[in-house]
Amino acid sequence: MDYLISPDLSLKENVCQFFDTYQCIYTKEHSLKVANESLKLAHRFGVDPQKCYQAALLHDISAVISHNQMMEIALQNAWTIGPSEKSIHSCCIKEFPPYLDVIEEGMKISLAYSAYLFLKEQLQHKRILYPHQWLKEAYEDLSREEKKI
Repeated sequence: MDYLISPDLSLKENVCQFFDTYQCIYTKEHSLKVANESLKLAHRFGVDPQKCYQAALLHDISAVISHNQMMEIALQNAWTIGPSEKSIHSCCIKEFPPYLDVIEEGMKISLAYSAYLFLKEQLQHKRILYPHQWLKEAYEDLSREEKKI
């Protein structure tokens, strides 16, 4: 099914209509919640709330496409597929992570320090099966900054 964006609707309305069309009600509700939280974070950290809101609305837009369909599209377009894209991602968190307190303490120092603690936890305990290279680089950059604190 082809989907056209309606210029008469806002991005939020288009995203909601898109998820409704593909019967992804949970993903629609999740995306709306994330978008609302993104506004709070944008204000807290002094970044563009409109950009954060738009990114949050779109962050799971590919949920309507199965993993196999994504792989097919990538192969048809001769896109490079890294090991992390070859595995099926599972991001369902049923409870708060045990390291949440550490990350919240890190926020008292800075967002960067908290991000460093989060990535450290993820990488040291191998919670990310195949980390992207950019994630490893971000961790290294944050690690250097952490040493200055």
